[in-house]
Amino acid sequence: MGMLTLAGAIGVTSLGQAQNPAPPGGGAPQTRVALINLAQVFKGYNKVTNFANDNKAMLQPYQDKAKTIQQQIELHTKELEKKDLMEAKRVEYEKNLKAYQRQMEDLSNDAKLLFSKKNEEQMLIVYKEVMEMAQRYAAAHGFELVMHYNDVPMTSSDFYSAGNVSRKIQAGACIPMYIHPGLDITQGVVDTLNGARSASR
Repeated sequence: MGMLTLAGAIGVTSLGQAQNPAPPGGGAPQTRVALINLAQVFKGYNKVTNFANDNKAMLQPYQDKAKTIQQQIELHTKELEKKDLMEAKRVEYEKNLKAYQRQMEDLSNDAKLLFSKKNEEQMLIVYKEVMEMAQRYAAAHGFELVMHYNDVPMTSSDFYSAGNVSRKIQAGACIPMYIHPGLDITQGVVDTLNGARSASR
């Protein structure tokens, strides 16, 4: 899969407690805020892996057919490179080559359309499940606000890669620069998602 396009190619992390201004004559209320890294959740959620495997199986017939067509394209191209090829044969090979190239293009478009539709359906299913689980997890652990973002895990070698840093700078969104480890709910949400899926079987 490419999902989600991922795949692609969605983790869960929380930011500590944020303190609001004290109301007149009262104490300072505190709000517990949690952040969900969707990239990490999608990477760790078993259903996403299963979707990717399903998509791979779905596209296999297209890949097999493409391989056969590509062999014909290479064969005809090689024949057309021969200097002693008779004109009648050259015309025939050129005609067949164009036909195979059109078949390849049509096959590629059909596969992309099928994958895109299936990937959109799967993405909506997973996002809804993550959203519902985030609400349940927040209620069970006392979080009053949950927001999501996309990033690679800080433990990954890609975290300080030029591409990831450049994406953050250009994103124009609130990217956490520090997250208290004690409030990281990533693995809790992923484990609960996977546990709920196993229990439903």
